[in-house]
Amino acid sequence: MTLRVGVLKLLADQKYANLEDLYIGSGSTGSKESFRVSLYQFGLSRFSFPAVSGGVWHIANPQIYEELEQVFPKEPLYKSTDIHFNEIYHALGMNKIRHALVNGNKLSIQSWYSEYSLRAMPVSVRGFTYTKIPDAIFFKKLEGGKQQKCFVEFERSLKNRERYRNIFKFYANRKDVSRGSVLFICQNKYIENELLKIRKEVFSKGIFNDVEEIFKIINLDAVIASMEEGSVHEQSNGDGSIQLVVNDVR
Repeated sequence: MTLRVGVLKLLADQKYANLEDLYIGSGSTGSKESFRVSLYQFGLSRFSFPAVSGGVWHIANPQIYEELEQVFPKEPLYKSTDIHFNEIYHALGMNKIRHALVNGNKLSIQSWYSEYSLRAMPVSVRGFTYTKIPDAIFFKKLEGGKQQKCFVEFERSLKNRERYRNIFKFYANRKDVSRGSVLFICQNKYIENELLKIRKEVFSKGIFNDVEEIFKIINLDAVIASMEEGSVHEQSNGDGSIQLVVNDVR
């Protein structure tokens, strides 16, 4: 795969990215300045956005999606050139999460499907209705060649308590979840603490028979820092599944 195709595919998956996201995700070994120039040559577009140094890159030319469809005929492509400003900070946060989990500590992640990739799939394939799509799904390789399906929910802002109760119950009733497979990654410590309280409220009643362990509630800064330090690891649960263990994660 050429550098150009790799960058285009990454941006098609994530929809928005800053220069750092694309540089890291592409694996480029050249200078960032030459890489930035290459992004224009690749046919990408950029616009200014508050507090995002260097602006936000996106695909504005629909012909790029047609090209990618030829290269990746079996991959789901959310072929949208529209810009929705309310999506951008969340999307940039998900880029950090993807980089930390996929590249930061070699967690044997085999495949990653962003929210936008999932939206391009038929309901029968993705297994979620359009209103309940996770922020990402990824598959990790386990011992013996099996895979574990994991779900990412990025909480950049706090929803109301009843909505979280419903989300916890929704995942608890799914057959494709396992211990530690649903990751709630929180923008800050306050959101993390609130989710821990709500999780306790939901499962302290014994309704779901200890499936509280399905969920890991993680602070974004702690995940990124731990990944950089190499202190995140996988732990076998004894049932064939593996959960992500992060320092100071409950």
